[in-house]
Amino acid sequence: LRAYDQMLRLRPTEARDPRILLVTVTEDDLRQYRWPVSDSKMNELLAKLESYQPRVIGINIYRPEQTNLGASLKRRDNIVSTCAFSSVGTPEIAPPSNFPIDNVGFTDLISDEDGIVRRSLLFANSPQDKKCTTNFSFAALVAVKYLEKEGIAPDFSDENNFKLVDAHSQKVKASFKILDSNAGGYKSIDDGGYQIMLNYRHPDSLAQEVTLSQALNGNINPNWIKDRLVIIGTKSPSLHPGFYTPYNALPNQPARMAAVFIHAEIASQILSTVLDGRRVIWYFSDSGEVVWVWVWSLLGAALAWRLRHPLLLVVVGGISLSGLVVICALLFLQ
Repeated sequence: LRAYDQMLRLRPTEARDPRILLVTVTEDDLRQYRWPVSDSKMNELLAKLESYQPRVIGINIYRPEQTNLGASLKRRDNIVSTCAFSSVGTPEIAPPSNFPIDNVGFTDLISDEDGIVRRSLLFANSPQDKKCTTNFSFAALVAVKYLEKEGIAPDFSDENNFKLVDAHSQKVKASFKILDSNAGGYKSIDDGGYQIMLNYRHPDSLAQEVTLSQALNGNINPNWIKDRLVIIGTKSPSLHPGFYTPYNALPNQPARMAAVFIHAEIASQILSTVLDGRRVIWYFSDSGEVVWVWVWSLLGAALAWRLRHPLLLVVVGGISLSGLVVICALLFLQ
């Protein structure tokens, strides 16, 4: 997994996802508007954004106490809010009481044993929770609602693959293989729910970003919002330290990534795979791994058997090993 992280960091930087705008709550916003952001300010923000005709607005901020979220808007069907499942020592967080559960996604993220987020939990359920009853993650729901306008719908007919298909022709536009417990570099992980590998964009080129203050003051380009997916969330370390990702090891990156950016990464991954043909991260099956290891092991054994001269063996063996590294790197770049 550490090698996997390094390979992710070495990939060429992609262009920003032009379909997404991030509206982030910063430390300066907290000093100006305090926390939590008042119900009136949140509704003012939604009204401002809706005036520019976004396709979908996702609110990645818990607002279980707000009973009037978006109440003054002409339409709320394109707004997605959040809730959270209960976990050890943490109770569930309910969605806004005036929002239908079909417009609510859970915000739970999965960290590996070393604390790094490498996987996306797209769909799940929590039988013990009574208020956060959605099956969709926040990121998956905002992406699906965005794609609905393109005539693309989710297909759950294959339990091993999550598919997005053209609603008219039924042509598969993208397929995401559901992780099993021994997927890739993992061994015996909890593979509950629909999980996929998170195909990150470089954090510096994820999406256009504006602050809460800029959005409320109208200091924003309308073209960044019209027909876009707008995701609202906090990036203030004083509210939440964030999560470790493969990119936090880079010297010019913060120690952790705010949750709103990870949800935006997941949503961008789904949209880019469907609309841009961006490749999905794949891996060998267990039998494929066995064949791969044996082929290279036998090659090494054959070289050692045939080349008895130590210097020649070192040279040819080094060339073969370098060839293996190049093949793996090229495959990863694809």
